[in-house]
Amino acid sequence: MAGNLKIVYALMILVSLILVVTSHSFLPCVTKDDCAYDECISPRKPTCYLETCHCL
Repeated sequence: MAGNLKIVYALMILVSLILVVTSHSFLPCVTKDDCAYDECISPRKPTCYLETCHCL
């Protein structure tokens, strides 16, 4: 029983860490000015498409 609880706690911590790390990468945008210019490698430029920044 104690072994099962350790596994459940470990999975809860793992899932919460994954949620924290991935929540930063989905910041919504309205215009292309909301996107960080240094995220894209030249010659690509940041563009806001479907409320997500993409390099085009």
